[in-house]
Amino acid sequence: MKSYDEEFAVLLEGINGIQAGMASSLLESAGIPSMQHGPDFDVAEFGGAAHAMLRGTNLLVPPSALERARQVLAQAGWGEGLDEQDDEGLGVEGES
Repeated sequence: MKSYDEEFAVLLEGINGIQAGMASSLLESAGIPSMQHGPDFDVAEFGGAAHAMLRGTNLLVPPSALERARQVLAQAGWGEGLDEQDDEGLGVEGES
């Protein structure tokens, strides 16, 4: 796992802005501080909404909270069903 420096550890890497916001809210409710960091580019080029969806971001937490943060997300079912779409892109395989 990459570390930006001694103060932060990467919890989630390359997620979109919506996912980062949801994960950050879960962590906040558990008392775990977090912040987002991603590649910089001109937001005016695409607009704010497109920027959040097109450019992945990393969710950072203090290293001392990394394992607890992983547990919080796992207990919330984080990642289950993400990116598991059927051939038509309409939902998760096996869903009717």
